[in-house]
Amino acid sequence: MACQAEPVEPAVAIAEVAPDAGPAPWPDSSAPDSSVPDASLPEQPPDASPPDASGLHFVDVGDYLQVPEEIDAWYELLASLRRDFDDVCGDTFCEGDFSNYQSLRFRCSVESSTGVMGSCAWVLAASNEEVVAETGAIRSEGKIFRCEMPLQPDTSLGAFFEAMSRPDSGPIRAPLPGTELTLFDGLAECL
Repeated sequence: MACQAEPVEPAVAIAEVAPDAGPAPWPDSSAPDSSVPDASLPEQPPDASPPDASGLHFVDVGDYLQVPEEIDAWYELLASLRRDFDDVCGDTFCEGDFSNYQSLRFRCSVESSTGVMGSCAWVLAASNEEVVAETGAIRSEGKIFRCEMPLQPDTSLGAFFEAMSRPDSGPIRAPLPGTELTLFDGLAECL
């Protein structure tokens, strides 16, 4: 029997992180090698689209970061968000028609010459499976959620990382720069 499913881009490889570790703090921007110099643009991936007429050109955060410490901090943040989602899911919005929610990918865009973020979206999948008593078959339903996060305009990538690295909360409940809203609030509105 053939499976029918929408193609889903595979999740990125997540760096191994100690179970209780939060995201690494964003590297010190005053250090000489900790940021991409304003005058140099990061190397563009082969499939990158050319800048539009406005002169802006947005790329994925993973493509923008060049310094190993920043790249490591990004992947640690992604791993922390996945853990935070798993921790809050069952007690909050992961109920109802679907019983199995999984975080597929958290992705953000950043303007390649300024480091100002464009937007962030969290993609999740949900499913429900049941055994058909009369036949033993498994019946399943699924849904993909694309949740826009409440990111304020003109949020710098550095400010975003600083907010997500607060020691008093996990990144899912940390207030986003310029607002009291959190990524949790974005998920709650979406799901």
